[in-house]
Amino acid sequence: MKNKLFIILGFLCMSTLLFAGGSKEGSTKQEKGREMYGYMVPASVPQRTAVGQVVLLQMLDMLDVDIVARPSTKREISARYKDKTEIGMPMRVDLEKLKEVNPDFYLATGDRGAPIAEQLKALNIPAEFLQTTTYTDILNSMKYLGEVYNKQKEAAAYVKEVEDVVAKVKAANKNKKPLKVLIIAGFPNSMSIHTEGSFVGSLIKVLGAENIWKDNTVKNTTVPMNLELVKASNPDIILLTSHGDAKDTAKMYEKEFQSDFWQKIDAVKNKRYYSLDTKIFFIAGSPYISEALETLGNYFYGSK
Repeated sequence: MKNKLFIILGFLCMSTLLFAGGSKEGSTKQEKGREMYGYMVPASVPQRTAVGQVVLLQMLDMLDVDIVARPSTKREISARYKDKTEIGMPMRVDLEKLKEVNPDFYLATGDRGAPIAEQLKALNIPAEFLQTTTYTDILNSMKYLGEVYNKQKEAAAYVKEVEDVVAKVKAANKNKKPLKVLIIAGFPNSMSIHTEGSFVGSLIKVLGAENIWKDNTVKNTTVPMNLELVKASNPDIILLTSHGDAKDTAKMYEKEFQSDFWQKIDAVKNKRYYSLDTKIFFIAGSPYISEALETLGNYFYGSK
């Protein structure tokens, strides 16, 4: 009888231990949060966020989210972030300064394979790396940030505003032949072509215009200038982006377009080439999509 009692008690103890172990494992999974668009949503709202890129500062500002640290930059940023601790350039983060602010979450652009990812892991700082290059990237990242910081309503309002602008601009293009567009990436001494995978390239696709560069197998956001393609396509509109000094790039464009080759291109003949504002059309992506789409709509179809 005693043996049977010991056996029963043994089973009860083992069951209790197994149950406790299972509960602990479940708790650990909960702490890790859940996934959204391939990103991990923390289980609780971060209270001390450090940010690695300006585009993410801009997005968090739109969601009314505070931070403890920001990247060093010459670009214009919101007044609310100017006095926050600077942690260096995006590709050269000052880890000592980062540790000093004791962040509970680090946000950056890029991918989890970046060198900084391993460094943050060693410091036990939770981090996520967002894609912000294209139209879809920006919208998905904004919705993700809305989930992370319990700002779902603000994120939804942002997305709706963008989609409303798209609908308005596309309505102006209804039943019209799609415009052929060349997007030039201008450097002080050279020019490249933006692909569909670039920020501006993704915007013109959303609006229903045609990028003259049609090889979507190319993963790069820019490719070398191809004058034969430009001649054969004869674009209706040329969009000009600046990389480096905007004034030097503008001078380069003006000089280049005086050549016999460019004078035969419809977009140049009809003076339908436009320099894009780098504050709105930033090369690495920009959350000012509504303004960007409105601008392109005016250039393309004269929509107001």
